[in-house]
Amino acid sequence: MKDSSNQAEFQWNPAASSQVEELEKHAENLQILIQKAAEKTIPKRKTSSRSKPWWNDHISELRKTLSREKNPWKKCRTEENHEQYQEARNCYFNEIKWQNLTVGINS
Repeated sequence: MKDSSNQAEFQWNPAASSQVEELEKHAENLQILIQKAAEKTIPKRKTSSRSKPWWNDHISELRKTLSREKNPWKKCRTEENHEQYQEARNCYFNEIKWQNLTVGINS
């Protein structure tokens, strides 16, 4: 069991309370200044005429899957490889169609 007699008791100090409030005020002002500096200096992401607003991480994964399924089919053109490739291709393009549709509706 610890001896609590060594520990000083907490006493409320109004001067310390105002110091905390002042410190929080300065911290908030510093945060605002940092945000303004960042907005002025950090470039915004620029879109090009070739950028796709509907592209997302899920479509990237589907594209990788499509490539993984296409390579075996190109090397060994079996019916099984072709079916797996077609399934991956259909999932990929259906997702793109769905994203195009939803982006069109939301804009």
